[in-house]
Amino acid sequence: MGARWMIGNERKVDILKDNWLSSVSGFKVMGPVRGIEQGAIVSDLIDSDLRCWNQELISDCLGPVTCSHICSIPLSWSNLEDSIIWHFEKDGMFSVKSTYHLLRKNVMLLSQGPLVIPGKSYGR
Repeated sequence: MGARWMIGNERKVDILKDNWLSSVSGFKVMGPVRGIEQGAIVSDLIDSDLRCWNQELISDCLGPVTCSHICSIPLSWSNLEDSIIWHFEKDGMFSVKSTYHLLRKNVMLLSQGPLVIPGKSYGR
């Protein structure tokens, strides 16, 4: 629901399976995918010589919208490992308080229409 990967050295995160896109509902790659094999990792999307996103490859395989989301993620120059963070806290640490606020927000939305949970939609 709110856990996602923060990109570090790009070696642990599966492009298609894992939650890692902070600006996309559900944090996952959505839409048509061409030319990316199951099990491909985020480092496969990076030009290792220039140390930048391979925008042409990403756009060709995932489309321009997903490309813009991915290319907005800054790449780390350190060798910190990829890590799982709680998206709804600035420091990335899970807290009951942030979960309470997230659920409260969804309850308020429920009173106005369908419940909205990132990546899912439930009717009344």
